[in-house]
Amino acid sequence: MKQAAATVTVIGLEASEAETVNNDLDPAGRYKVDRTIEGASAADYDGLVIPGGCVGADKLRASKDVVAFVRDFFAAGKPVGVICHGP
Repeated sequence: MKQAAATVTVIGLEASEAETVNNDLDPAGRYKVDRTIEGASAADYDGLVIPGGCVGADKLRASKDVVAFVRDFFAAGKPVGVICHGP
């Protein structure tokens, strides 16, 4: 997204770092969480990208705040990109 000149905000369940993995097991990278889901509003963003992977997607789906956030993007007709197990 950054290579396409997008402003990226990492939103997480907790304030700290978001850890990414490859193949659901292999550590890949860490990213500073810019904002927690509790303080996030779809109105503040032009689009959303939901990461893939089984474990991370399951954690996101289990959060009613995340589900409401995603629904707000669809309700507003904003673009949503979903990777792998994200749906």
